[in-house]
Order: sequence, then structure tokens, then C-alpha cells
Amino acid sequence: MSTVPQTKAVMNKDTQSLPVSTLPKVVGLNEGDRSNLFMWMIDGFSFLKNRTEVTRYSGNFKACGFTWRLQYDPNDTSDGFGSRSLSLRLFLVDNDTSSNSVVQASYKLVIYDQLKGKHVENEGVQYFHESPRYSLYCKVEMSKFCDPDRGLLVNDCCIFGVHVHEASLVKLVTDGVLERWTIEKVIKERKFTWEIKELLKQNEYLISDIFDAGNCKWQIKLCTRRVISKNYLGVFLHLNSSSALPPKTGICVDFSISILGQKLAGRNQFSLESPSFGEVVLLERKEIVPKQSYITCTLEASVTVLGVVNIS
Repeated sequence: MSTVPQTKAVMNKDTQSLPVSTLPKVVGLNEGDRSNLFMWMIDGFSFLKNRTEVTRYSGNFKACGFTWRLQYDPNDTSDGFGSRSLSLRLFLVDNDTSSNSVVQASYKLVIYDQLKGKHVENEGVQYFHESPRYSLYCKVEMSKFCDPDRGLLVNDCCIFGVHVHEASLVKLVTDGVLERWTIEKVIKERKFTWEIKELLKQNEYLISDIFDAGNCKWQIKLCTRRVISKNYLGVFLHLNSSSALPPKTGICVDFSISILGQKLAGRNQFSLESPSFGEVVLLERKEIVPKQSYITCTLEASVTVLGVVNIS
């Protein structure tokens, strides 16, 4: 096996008082030293293993035009049997791909056997996108990794590596898509309360104050029973800022509106062409008698903007 050049790692202030022999040395081969191959040696592995707060990542390196780093986990229990394993994964750092493309990479992960050359390896093809950025792994049980006869950990030193064979951008198959939803990363519910006095004595149309939800401005509109019918009320959610939307763009919203014992709830798209949505609800007789000329009520609304809709 080729000799790995050794350089002393820069440690944090918590390690300055420790003897040099106890400090781990982390060494890698840069892109220019070995094309598309990165080797990572940790001299003093037990020190890192016993410090749970230590980040288990290598430095960044370039291969096939992308920036990567290795990650190891000495406490991997993903096999479901409760036994601890050491797993090694490749991590894509500069994931600046668009939503219509991913990075396809063919690579081999290696945990090196320093005595007999019987390395632990796993090779395959992985598609890297925003989540998850990795899934292919190389794994060995910790009991075997620490076995001195296996050669994976010798004199408290281990070597991990990855050979990136190929990596390229791959365009996703999206031909024929007519409507695209882009869901927000952080979704927040906005609640709004409207106190309405003498509802049935008001004008034919009532409009609430403007309130904000999901970086948009909204209003509630009521159409009284004078306009529709004796025992009915029109309840509508209106996107007040629809004029700011680009053409063929909408806002996807979950909402609910409660008034006089009735609840209107659903999911709808609001746009410049269709800024309002609502229904006519039946008012229960007990809600409008005996003094139907001056009902005072509270309207409660909940608006959650899910994301943006683009229509081709």
C-alpha cells in the first residue's frame, strides 16, 4: 500500500495540554496527489471515539469537478439489532444543483486493512440531492474494527478512503409537467380573529382588516343573507396581494374559517386570475333568532401558505 504523507492536525484549545502522543493526526491526499482518490488517516482514533462532541468529518476535497468529504460514525446502530458498527459515507458538500437535476456518482468506499490488505469495501452508484445527500455506506462491526488481528485499527491508527470513479449532473425527467408545486421549507400557521357587531344590520358586503400570512396579504369577505338568501351567508378568503404575483403563478393554501357554528375548511390555489375562494354556508335557525337584526359574532380564521404553484 502506498505511503500516506503525515501532517499534524490543528487541534482546538481543549487538547493543548495533552501529550503529543495522545493527539489524533488527520491526514488526507489532496486531488493533485492522487486523482479522484482521497485517503484519510486518523492517528489516535480512540481519542476521537471517546469524545462525542467531535465532528466526524474529513476535510473537503475535490474529485470529478465536485467538492466532497468523508463522514464516519462509530456508533451506527442502523442494522436494527442494537450492535454498534463503524460506518463510512461520502458526503456532497457543494450541492448547488437545481430542482431539475441531481449529482450521479460512481465510487468505492474503503476501510483499509493495514496488515493483510483485506479491506472492507463497498462500491456503487449514488444520486446526491438535497435530502438525503448520501446513503451508500461501508460498514464494519466495532468489535471487528477494534480487533488487532483484523488490521483495521493498528497502533490506534486507521485509514479510510474513497475513490470517486465518475460524477456528473443528471437532469431529471420532468417533460410534460404542467403544474409544479414548490413547498416552503418552513410552514407557519397564521390565525386571525374578527369581531363583527350587528352582522345582519351591516351593508351587504363586509370586509375584514388586512392580515399577513406566508408573506402575502389576506382579507375575509362576507356576503350577508340580504344578497344571497334569508338563512345563508357567503364566506370568502381573499388574496389581497394577488396583483404582485407573476403571470401563471399561484399560492397554495390550507385554510379554515369558523363563524356562527359553521366551519369552512379546505385547500385552494389563489392567483391573480382567481384571488378569492369561499362558499355559502347555511345559518342554523338557533343562531339567527330571536334577535336576528343585530347578531354579534366572532369569526376565526386560520391560513397556512404551503408554497408556490407554477403553471406551464
